[in-house]
Amino acid sequence: MAAATEVLLPTARTGAPEGVVDQTSPEQAGQALLVGPDGHRAAVPAEIYSAFRGILQALAHGQAVAVSFHGTELTTQQAADMLGVSRPTLIRLLDSGKIPSSRPNKHRRIRLEDVEVYRAMRRSDRLKGLAAMVEISEDMGLYDEDLPPIRR
Repeated sequence: MAAATEVLLPTARTGAPEGVVDQTSPEQAGQALLVGPDGHRAAVPAEIYSAFRGILQALAHGQAVAVSFHGTELTTQQAADMLGVSRPTLIRLLDSGKIPSSRPNKHRRIRLEDVEVYRAMRRSDRLKGLAAMVEISEDMGLYDEDLPPIRR
């Protein structure tokens, strides 16, 4: 299945109606159900329910939402797009072993799970780096000074 992305922009129609986005978790409410316009009901797993609530909350707060559909194995371009890097940068990450990949034929394939693990690791590293920068700035007393504005 090819990757597809659908972007939902907040509008008066897509904003969450009152009471739709509440604080009830699927565990508290029992089995979540999706009810169609024709009254058809389908059980929804807790993970899907949580994702749907997140979409509604974002739209209610005026945020756009992008929903991407991927197979469990990605092409190098799909993985690069997910990570927000160029394809050559992704190839370097694969060659260095930072992200595992396979070659079932002449084209590389990357498991979606491995891309998500790498993305989480990269985010964690960024947050640790920012925390270290704040700590250094605090140690130097930079937060205690009234510095003149930067002129451009």
